[in-house]
Amino acid sequence: MDSFKDKGASARHQSASLRERFLTLERYVQMAGLDADAALKRSERLRRASSALDEILNTLLKVS
Repeated sequence: MDSFKDKGASARHQSASLRERFLTLERYVQMAGLDADAALKRSERLRRASSALDEILNTLLKVS
């Protein structure tokens, strides 16, 4: 009977450990998604700034 209790306790411990690992992996995936979104937004801002700079430079070239 003790053997069954030990096996049950071991299985519960393994299950809890796996659940913790999956939650950790889920957090990493969520963080990566947030990082990707932030990178896309930053890229869009840089693209807009670059376009604005091109327009200013083109205007200056036309004036000179």
